[in-house]
Amino acid sequence: MLLRLYNCPMLITDIDAVYRVPIRQTLSNLNDIDVGLYVKKNRFRSHPWQTIRAGILIYAASGFGHRFSTAVARLTMNALVKHNADDFWFIDQNILYHVWLLARTDSWNVQIVDLEPQLPGQILFKQQFTSPL
Repeated sequence: MLLRLYNCPMLITDIDAVYRVPIRQTLSNLNDIDVGLYVKKNRFRSHPWQTIRAGILIYAASGFGHRFSTAVARLTMNALVKHNADDFWFIDQNILYHVWLLARTDSWNVQIVDLEPQLPGQILFKQQFTSPL
């Protein structure tokens, strides 16, 4: 709904993410994408869905950006309504991974960029820093 309302890209991050540089300047070269995901390549621990880090993502206000974000929203709402949300671990990573997989296998022709090389050392997540609070 926010993509349609404001018709501009949407950046979503975890609340415990810290940026070392202004994020707009860092992401200025990402104009020609539909979705930006932080892909960990083959560095997942034990489950393939851990290849997508849910700490940061971008949806463009394009057709495929809308399609991807709508699929994530619907899958999330469906999962939360049908089950006890307290029993979920890594639901955000799991859902992003499965929509990414669906987009690849169903030939959506979505332009997905890996944010990890775009943000080398520019974003820290909770386990990488100690909060002064």
